Amino acid sequence: MVTRTRDRVGQVAAGVLISFLLGAMMAGVYAAPPIADAGPDRLDVAMHVAQTLDGTASSDPAGRPLLFAWKIITRPRGSAAMLVNPSSPTPSCTPVVIGT
Repeated sequence: MVTRTRDRVGQVAAGVLISFLLGAMMAGVYAAPPIADAGPDRLDVAMHVAQTLDGTASSDPAGRPLLFAWKIITRPRGSAAMLVNPSSPTPSCTPVVIGT
């Protein structure tokens, strides 16, 4: 009977995953990462007016289709702003609190 602790199972799974990824990179499957381009920074936006972000200039050197997953990293205190359609290349957000 063979028994393993959870730590060892996790290490084995990680080792297999790393080995797979290294093999895939060596085979050229992951030649270069995608290039994210969200356009210029916007520092002067109107409060309570929807702002559309634009990632359509992003690209993949290998020509693979892109998937988008936008998220708000930080927000001003008291803000409850949310992204609308964060899996789109052009999500929107309405600022409701002045930030710094």
